[in-house]
Amino acid sequence: MHTFDSVTQRENSGENKNAIKAIAQTVPEFFFIYNLNQQTITYISPQFYQLSKQDLPEGLYKQVRCHIHPEDREQFDCLFTDLSPKNNYSGKIELRSNGNLDSIRSLEIYTHPVGDLKKDPNIDELVGHIQDITDRNKRLKLLEKENKKLDQIIKILGHDLRSPFNKISLIADLLRRNMSDDEVKKHSRLLNMLEEVQGHSMILLEQMLHLASVQGEAKHIQFDRFDARELVDSAVNAFSLQAEEKNVKLIGKKPDIQVAINADQLLLEQVVKNLMNNALKFTPAGGTVTIETRLFAPEKLELIVSDTGIGIAEEDLPHLFKEFTRIRKKGINGEPAIGLGLAICKQIVTLHQGKIWAESTLGKGTKFVVHVPC
Repeated sequence: MHTFDSVTQRENSGENKNAIKAIAQTVPEFFFIYNLNQQTITYISPQFYQLSKQDLPEGLYKQVRCHIHPEDREQFDCLFTDLSPKNNYSGKIELRSNGNLDSIRSLEIYTHPVGDLKKDPNIDELVGHIQDITDRNKRLKLLEKENKKLDQIIKILGHDLRSPFNKISLIADLLRRNMSDDEVKKHSRLLNMLEEVQGHSMILLEQMLHLASVQGEAKHIQFDRFDARELVDSAVNAFSLQAEEKNVKLIGKKPDIQVAINADQLLLEQVVKNLMNNALKFTPAGGTVTIETRLFAPEKLELIVSDTGIGIAEEDLPHLFKEFTRIRKKGINGEPAIGLGLAICKQIVTLHQGKIWAESTLGKGTKFVVHVPC
């Protein structure tokens, strides 16, 4: 792989160019110098010519350009025409080669100014680096293929496992129906165990499938504009009955004005669902669960789900969002704990380039905080 170290900057451009040429004679990296005034490449490191397999045209800019894939040459030109003080004369682009640069099939070009823009904004030269990313792209394509295979395997497992899990429940139900009252009483513990195993296994299977689907959402996430206050309304409507049955007070807080956000509403609703389920699971009767949303900053949404439940030990907080975490506590009423709900939340929030964390005190309650860009 051909990579490039940064060239030591000097205030004198002539000395700088001489230093670059001296370095170019002794290291195998491929880089060039671009003159902003002349709008052309004025120097190419010698290693470029060792890699080249074709006759080169006149002009250094054309010599580099001719090695770019014909369909990507317009992007190559735009890399330089787009350079300006607004982007600090720094650019980066990934291109295909035309196949005449040894084994290089994919390359990445990036530029940075020669000199200190803070001291002298009127720079006239840039250093351009060209990195061979052929192997990296091959590995990425291989990983994509493997991920697709894994997704197929997970879907097959999900389909094939649902049937035997459901049969466990059916068998337990048939046994109850065909037993006398005395036999049911005698074997009730085993029958309950069967039903508990079936229920726990189905929840685990569904959450594993959901986690796998979320991890593959990066390419399919649907960003749409909506009012984030809808997250509060839908949560209150969806969990009011459950809260009432548990004698837990449910509170929804939201601003009076619209909170516009550009995000995948269905995925964020899944985050809310998981956090609300978690809060209700660990909040005893007489407690309170609150969901609140507001603008945390001009371009950031804050979503908070808090409870007055049993709380989380401080040493457990760093492990909450890990997949298959060791922290699996049953709910106050014996609700099963799988350990994937918070991992799913983390995946979704990360897809939105946001953050999620928990604050908690044992015996006093827990607060989950989500920040996502608007």
